[in-house]
Amino acid sequence: MTSLVALTFYKDFVLAPRYAQPFPTIDWSGDEASTLEDINQVQDEAMRDLLRKEFFSRRMVASSLVLVQGQAHLLTEKRAKALEVAKSINPEILDAYVGDYEIAQLGITLIVSRVQDGLFVEQQGEGRAELLPSSETHFFLVAGNDFYDVEFTFDETNRVTGLIVTVNGQSYMAKRKAYIVGGG
Repeated sequence: MTSLVALTFYKDFVLAPRYAQPFPTIDWSGDEASTLEDINQVQDEAMRDLLRKEFFSRRMVASSLVLVQGQAHLLTEKRAKALEVAKSINPEILDAYVGDYEIAQLGITLIVSRVQDGLFVEQQGEGRAELLPSSETHFFLVAGNDFYDVEFTFDETNRVTGLIVTVNGQSYMAKRKAYIVGGG
C-alpha cells in the first residue's frame, strides 16, 4: 500500500462504501507540518494510518516528478549542445565510427551505423538509439532514465579500434570486430 493509485482505489472504492462516517478532509496542498497535523487529529486509528500512507505516497510522487523534470531539463540542454557540436564534425569522422563492436565481458555486439548526418547504435535484436555528440570522439545516448557515455578509441595510426561505454560509473570496453573499407 505504498502506491498512491492503490491507496486511492482502496480508500474510495473499498473503504468508503463501508465507512460509517464521512472521510476526514485533508488539505494536501498545505505544507508538510500542517498536513501531518491534520492527519494526526483524525480519531480513527486505521484511517489515520491510511492517511499517513497517502501522505508519504504523495511525497514520493512529487519527488519523482521533480527528478523527472530535472532529467528532462538536463536532456534538453545536452541535446541542444549536441546539435551545435554536430555541425562542426566532419562527416568522414562519422563514417570512420561505423562498424560492429564487441563487449566480450557481456557477450554482446553493438552495431554503430550512420543515418544521414548522425550516428546510431543498436544491440542485436534491440532498438536503435541515436548517438549524440559531446565532442568529435565522445557521444551519449539516452536509454530510459540513464545516460550512456560512448567514447571511441584509436590506435597509434588514428584508426578506430573500439569504444568505451559508461553507464552509472561502470565502463565497458568494446573492441571493433572488423574495419569498414575506407571507413578508418
